[in-house]
Amino acid sequence: MALPASSSPPTTRRDAAWLLCIAVLALSPRLAFLTAFPARQFTDFLAQVQFAQAFNDRPFASGYAGWARFGPGLPLALSVALRLVPAPAADVARYATAVLTGLTALLPFVLWRGVLGLAARVTASLLLALWPGHILFSGVVSQDNWVLPPSIALAALAVRALARGGEGYPVVATVLFCGAGAVRPEMFVVLFPLLTAAAGLLRPPRQWPVWRLAIAAATLALGLVALGGLRWAGTGRFGLMPDHAGLTALGSYVPGAGIWWAVPNTYFAAVAPELMESETEMRRAAWPLVWREIRRRPGFHMVRAFAAAAGAVFRSDVGSLYWSIGFNGAVPDSLRPRVVAFTARVQGPVLRSSLLALSLWAGAVLLALRRRHWAILLLSASMALKVTVHGLLAVETRYFVVMMAFALLVLALTVEEARQRPFGWIAVAALAGGVALVMGIRVAAQKAEARVLASEEQLTYHFTLKDPRRIARLECVVGEGLVSLLWAHQARAAIRLLHIEPQPGESVTAECNAQTSHATPVEVRVGDAYLEGGFPGRLVQSVAVDGQDRQQRDVAAEPGRGWAGVPLGTLQPGERRRVVVRMTAGRPDPGWKWGLVNTELWIETPAERSGAPAAQGSGVR
Repeated sequence: MALPASSSPPTTRRDAAWLLCIAVLALSPRLAFLTAFPARQFTDFLAQVQFAQAFNDRPFASGYAGWARFGPGLPLALSVALRLVPAPAADVARYATAVLTGLTALLPFVLWRGVLGLAARVTASLLLALWPGHILFSGVVSQDNWVLPPSIALAALAVRALARGGEGYPVVATVLFCGAGAVRPEMFVVLFPLLTAAAGLLRPPRQWPVWRLAIAAATLALGLVALGGLRWAGTGRFGLMPDHAGLTALGSYVPGAGIWWAVPNTYFAAVAPELMESETEMRRAAWPLVWREIRRRPGFHMVRAFAAAAGAVFRSDVGSLYWSIGFNGAVPDSLRPRVVAFTARVQGPVLRSSLLALSLWAGAVLLALRRRHWAILLLSASMALKVTVHGLLAVETRYFVVMMAFALLVLALTVEEARQRPFGWIAVAALAGGVALVMGIRVAAQKAEARVLASEEQLTYHFTLKDPRRIARLECVVGEGLVSLLWAHQARAAIRLLHIEPQPGESVTAECNAQTSHATPVEVRVGDAYLEGGFPGRLVQSVAVDGQDRQQRDVAAEPGRGWAGVPLGTLQPGERRRVVVRMTAGRPDPGWKWGLVNTELWIETPAERSGAPAAQGSGVR
């Protein structure tokens, strides 16, 4: 079970030189990228910064809405940096993330000192330092970034323990385990194999360090209670999981999610509209609805989970471009042309480097199975758990950043294995098998994705939109297409085509009735969330009032977001206007995912006509 320990004694001066070199190589490209593309934090990433500020503003960030969605690890740690550095919070958070996660590359070099050879230590740290996917992601204030330091430290500690014959470091391992779980709770499952190795539990029980294990068990219990208590202090609820976990999982199972994720409250508009006024009730009903969807279409969801997880793993590194600079509004408009050019230039090489790394990892695993290389197998077990957890719950490309880091550690361990036992034809066969395995899974995932996207289920959605003063309302039914977004307080909705790759003539239709509580002029507004232009005839948006066509526009013909008002006149109490909003695919280009384009609608009365709300929504990506 033990790895052969290095026979050459460590040299302090040599190690110091390597540490300095690796630190420079890790930080330079990350800081250069952040300087070239000063991206804004948005959605969940901005919420993490605000969560950290809430910890500084009031004890335990009590009452902050982020408790419902996130673990406390990232914002609590970030709050320290915000206190120490007198600069704008978003800038401090971005650079702190890049520096902290960049310097994580030093951990294998330090923790493997004295047990693995210099080649393996340098390889591990250089791979992490020069990892393209993470360089492009390093400034994003994400849980997936901040979970890297404790996770990589625990992984390196597990390898060290195995290299020393199973000797464990149970207390340190437990602290790292709790630290990773504080950032992302699913890491309590993902890192469990590495915890057992790092704690020394892979030796026969008679060799276990009983007293240290007892202290570690107490540390683990104290850590879990502290995390639960921290959530109790902030929310009044004791627990390790955010309240939003059920809704997050539900977003992967609802029609319209495809192999990605959809806003789950739209699903309630189809199955339980009466719950939509209360997010608490929706959270309570989320897990039962997840199980209901699994039981209703088990085969479909098995295929969907495989396609989603496998596809996201392969796109994990290239997906970093979207999360860092590709999201609409992430960079100033003046930088958008440069972002487009940069993305077009690097996304191909980044994707190919990911596939190469995964192919080499797969070959290393095949060889490790034959040679019983336990460190590689345990790292790979954690990688498999990461894929399984997210395949069953929720998938985004950024969730697999830590998995890619583990794959790079496996490659470094293979270098150590080659130093100890030179490779022959078996290694060549394993490498070929790894390439074939990865390419085969990729092809299978693409076919599974196509099957999922062609099998979307049509539901009938019922929802009511209200103007801010609660005078006018728009009662809508969507029986053709999807409701993709419903904003808070049901102020606005977004609809889109059923299929992400639509056929010509496919439509989404919202049939609505407008009415008021007292006499007032009313206007229905329809927004276009598609940012690019120059693609006429792809999607056509129309509005009819009481059977008469009132508006028609070509959504993708002109660049920029836009909206148009459709006056309904002065409505009397009890009077109704029938409004039909439709978007139809004209000549959609195959492979362009035109079905992801949203049409937004809301209702207004004259008092709030100072301007349209800023359009939100995704275009094609």
